[in-house]
Amino acid sequence: LNFSPELRTPLVPQQRQCYMAMIKCYYHLKEYDRAIRAGAFALHMNRHYPGVHEYIAKAYLAKGNITQAIRTMRRAVIYETPWDVENIQKQLELLRSIDA
Repeated sequence: LNFSPELRTPLVPQQRQCYMAMIKCYYHLKEYDRAIRAGAFALHMNRHYPGVHEYIAKAYLAKGNITQAIRTMRRAVIYETPWDVENIQKQLELLRSIDA
C-alpha cells in the first residue's frame, strides 16, 4: 500500500483509539482486507502504534497468509513500542505462536 508522505503525522490518543477500534471491528466482522488496510494506514502514520500489528497479523492468518502474518509480527517485535519490554515480550510470544 502506498500513502503520501504528508500523512506521517503523530496521532493524538483519541485518533489511536478510533483506529484501533476500527481495525478490531473489521477483524471481528471478518472484513480482513479492510482490517489490513486500516492497520497499514495507522502504521504508516506511526509504526510504534501498539496492538495494530497483532490485528493485521491475525487478519493475514484468517486469510491463510501465514508468511505475511509472520512478517507482520516480526515488525511488531522490532518497531512496536520498543521502549516497552512487556509489550515486546507479548509480541515475541505471538510471533512464536504463529511461527511454531
